Amino acid sequence: MKSLDFSKFEKIIVYGAGVVGSLFLSFLKDKNVSSKNVIVFDMRYKQPGDILGYTVNFPNFKADINKNKALAVIALNASKSLLIDELYDKFLASGYKNIKIAEEVMRSVRNAKTISLCNFYATYNSEYQDAASFSGQKSSIKLIAYYLPQFHEIPENNKWWGEGFTEWTNTKKSQPLYKGHYQPREPHDDIGYYDLSDMNVIRKQASLAKRHGIYGWAIYYYWFSGKKFLTTPIEIIYRNKDIDINYCLCWCNEKWTKIWKGDETEVLVENNYSSDDPLHFIEDLYKFMLDERYIRIGGKPVILVYQAQTIPNIANVILKWREHARTLGIGEIYVISSIQPLTLQELGLVGCFDAEAEFNNLFMTTDCVQLVDDNGNQVSNDLCYYDSFVNRCTEEEAGVNTTRRFFSVTCGFDNTPRYGNRATICDVGFSLESWYKLCKHKVDNSVAAGNELLFVFAWNEWAESAYLEPDKKFGYAMINTLSRAVFT
Repeated sequence: MKSLDFSKFEKIIVYGAGVVGSLFLSFLKDKNVSSKNVIVFDMRYKQPGDILGYTVNFPNFKADINKNKALAVIALNASKSLLIDELYDKFLASGYKNIKIAEEVMRSVRNAKTISLCNFYATYNSEYQDAASFSGQKSSIKLIAYYLPQFHEIPENNKWWGEGFTEWTNTKKSQPLYKGHYQPREPHDDIGYYDLSDMNVIRKQASLAKRHGIYGWAIYYYWFSGKKFLTTPIEIIYRNKDIDINYCLCWCNEKWTKIWKGDETEVLVENNYSSDDPLHFIEDLYKFMLDERYIRIGGKPVILVYQAQTIPNIANVILKWREHARTLGIGEIYVISSIQPLTLQELGLVGCFDAEAEFNNLFMTTDCVQLVDDNGNQVSNDLCYYDSFVNRCTEEEAGVNTTRRFFSVTCGFDNTPRYGNRATICDVGFSLESWYKLCKHKVDNSVAAGNELLFVFAWNEWAESAYLEPDKKFGYAMINTLSRAVFT
């Protein structure tokens, strides 16, 4: 695509302030596009917000704008293809003449190449390994693996997705999209298609984690203005003090939609962000934060926030958290923001949080291919090379610690089980050597920065092909390699 001359437009309307939207706004900032000329729309912003100096508002297609001299940019992940098509039509119907897709505008930056599907073959270089044990080995680094609890049935998922739905539902039905594509992923017989409503399953997971030196889990906590989902595993852990695993909670505040089917407009549940929410939230976390196994930094229980930028008046929310935690007798708390993909400095929230933590760093992907059929039609989203992802993660880290940052490692990513040919894939050319290189680099950097925690994406994100748990094909290779990077 020919480079766009942004100066031709009086206004640039950017729809989307998530990962792609944030990257596009960073792209505009690098092009010196003034914030006066940019309007950002995002349905999650009930109140105006700010990203990189650009104001984010709830969508208004009837805004008083000269549509002939405006550029509309749809900044959503390509997996949301149905919504992208719907928005494209909506912009057209609203009178916009110039409409672009952000990922296409930025594609030259990602060094993406087009390859015929019939000529493409991906490699995934691993080997089968039996379980190793690292019990008793010491390190100054505490590994914290992100933990998904969606492996048990709940009435809401049965209603929305069909009877018996769990994360395994999508994982089982996955099919390869190209030659060499490592799908479907099957859990090792040692763990099977487990059910997290079974206490013995969680006990077995904790034992596996401990043998490999995993300090604890950051368990996703789905809390929507007092309504809680998928809490059975955390309640089991809390009630059974003999389950030997440390844990903290990561508030996944993103709304639930039918996005897996390409429909983000049908909202299943979302946060209201009412004035009383901060108090009720801390009250619901109260008992967990008093648990001796709850992860602390400097004696302060840790709370992670998945999408801080979408929370109205976030500084006031966290202030209320801190005050109410003191009132309840919890004491001081330690609040960490996930980088999605903007840092606290870029969000203007440095003084609000105690620290920030990397999540999966997928925005670091650059070296990609796009597959087309014999007629030149696109048949996949960009497929990203894992070794290039690792190289960029390890090369672009100098000088980033403007506020306290905890690093993370990502053992590949492929959400084909959820999205089919609309998937985001970052494991082309995966190798244990690259995985070890990433882990070792992040361990060394964590030690150098004086960080005691290193996050891992993920313990059991099976429908995103990011898991430390053993699978049938390669056994315990992933978790063994991580542990070797930490303890040898």
